[in-house]
Amino acid sequence: MFTYQTLDIPAIPFCLLENWDYTQGGLEQDNYERNLKYTMTRKGQPVTPARNRRWTITGELLQWIHTHVTENYDMCGYAITTESADHLPHRDAAGDYKLLYVVDPGGDNVITSFYATSDDIPLGWRPNNFDSLEEIDRFKAETNSWIIINTRIVHGVSNMTGDRHLISLTCTGDPAKFQPKIHQHTQ
Repeated sequence: MFTYQTLDIPAIPFCLLENWDYTQGGLEQDNYERNLKYTMTRKGQPVTPARNRRWTITGELLQWIHTHVTENYDMCGYAITTESADHLPHRDAAGDYKLLYVVDPGGDNVITSFYATSDDIPLGWRPNNFDSLEEIDRFKAETNSWIIINTRIVHGVSNMTGDRHLISLTCTGDPAKFQPKIHQHTQ
């Protein structure tokens, strides 16, 4: 089972991102209140959860994605992660895979890590103790890159020093439905 793959897809033209108002599509998700109820410890201390908000993508940016990337996805949004240096380990609440475009990784050394867990963990699952997790893979995402991640595997993001901005396409089922050119990552 793969954890992530880097993709050979063109970068989104800067002119589409610099003038695009991500709030125009309407707020689709804000999980901060739910995350505040979730407690996790690291080295016996509570860890502050991140705030992850996603807005629906519309207009020229959506048309560019349909023309140059894919129309085959379940959800397409502009996501911003704030409020913490870590997006704590979790299994996404929707989908099996995410196709991500990194607008801003949120810092110079932001790492996405994947952790060993069973294959049957439910959507939205989160561990209580960070120290009990075994890291199995990691990557550092570069600005203007496309990556597909396996969100069925528990994963988290660490070392953010600023806001993280992503375009996120969610897919349930076979990731081949995205149909981009894919270069397999091997450990």
